[in-house]
Amino acid sequence: MSDRTSDFFLSNCLLFVRALRQAGLPIGLDQAVAFAQALEWIDLGVREQVYHTGRSLLVSRYEHLRLFDAIFNRFWRAPTTSERRQQQKKKMSHRD
Repeated sequence: MSDRTSDFFLSNCLLFVRALRQAGLPIGLDQAVAFAQALEWIDLGVREQVYHTGRSLLVSRYEHLRLFDAIFNRFWRAPTTSERRQQQKKKMSHRD
C-alpha cells in the first residue's frame, strides 16, 4: 500500500472510530490505536477480516454489538455507481 493510500485508509479508520463514539460506544484511545495497528496484520481487501478485527477490539459489551454492526455496514459498504462516478470526476479534475 502506498503512503498516500495508507494515510487515506488510516484517516477513514479514525472516522469510523469517531462514528462509533458518536453513536455511544465507549472506545478509548488505546482501543483505537490497537485497531489501527491490527489492520496492518490482516488482508484489508477482505471485509470480514476488517469487521472481526474491529468487533474484537472496539466492542467491549454485548449490548453494543448490534450498533457496531449497523455502523460498520453503513461505513464500510461498497460505493454506489453514482459515488464511483463522482470519484472518477474528482480524479480527472485533479489532473488538470
